[in-house]
Amino acid sequence: MRISILISSADNILKVFLDDENRTFTINSKYIQDVNLDEFASKVLRIISSWESEYKNTNVFDAEQFCVKVEKDGKEYNYKGFGSYPDNYIYLKSLIYGVGR
Repeated sequence: MRISILISSADNILKVFLDDENRTFTINSKYIQDVNLDEFASKVLRIISSWESEYKNTNVFDAEQFCVKVEKDGKEYNYKGFGSYPDNYIYLKSLIYGVGR
């Protein structure tokens, strides 16, 4: 399984990549060693399990945007948003920022 996450705002870009096959995890191209990949992937999958494929607020011009791509069992799942987010989006950010510290 592979998971890639991109979160960008006017002052920050956050890129997360998890490759279960190669057992690698990076945040902004920096390898993170002390991560339980299976646990992280499981939490991400739980968070996004009820998401719609797209969230958009066209009334906002400089909002945070996100893109989550999951490749699992030969299938690809994509989720994105601009200025509008799933109710539990903050949990995804908290999970990432918790690992990146």
